[in-house]
Amino acid sequence: MFQSCFTYRDITYNNLKNGEKVTIKIEKQDRSKIKGQIISINDEVIILKSKGNLKSISLDEIFGVQKRNFSLLKTGSVFTGILLLVVLFGLVQFLTTFPS
Repeated sequence: MFQSCFTYRDITYNNLKNGEKVTIKIEKQDRSKIKGQIISINDEVIILKSKGNLKSISLDEIFGVQKRNFSLLKTGSVFTGILLLVVLFGLVQFLTTFPS
């Protein structure tokens, strides 16, 4: 459920920093995608920690990079939807307790 509270935004490779504690999604030239946290970056390769494993990706293999951001709008939408369902359920329960 909380996964929908995040969104991925396109960024350039140059905006990434060594040791930055963010999750990124890399799309490779072959269109495969890898999500992970940045471990190390240099001019030739980026190393990610993905599912407990370290993955080394050459800069030449990268098609696009996206950074994971918290989305207040999506989070608010989720909680508003839940609140509306609770109110609707309560209203239905209230109305069905009265005899016809």
